[in-house]
Amino acid sequence: MSSTANAFTKAQRDAIYAIQLAFFAGYLNFCPRYKLVDGMVEEVITHTEYSAAGITDPANNQELIAERKNVWDRIEQAYKADPSALCYSAWQQLGPNGTYKRQMLEAK
Repeated sequence: MSSTANAFTKAQRDAIYAIQLAFFAGYLNFCPRYKLVDGMVEEVITHTEYSAAGITDPANNQELIAERKNVWDRIEQAYKADPSALCYSAWQQLGPNGTYKRQMLEAK
């Protein structure tokens, strides 16, 4: 885990991870069966998920930028190791019955 992770609460780390995973799986099409839920791009762009987690000024928060890169790198490594497992995990977390508080992915 990166040292920047210590700067964030669990809710903030969950939000960072969910956003990165949703973009990776559903927006950038690494998981071709899923897509980002309509409107979720706007939610992410306006940082609603970050705001709900208490993260302010995400575009200029250097700790957040570093943590997003760290999370992105972990997601990429998991995808390279087993693309199917990463996509399944994304669906289990961010799909309609997912474990994350907000549905971020839907089937194509």
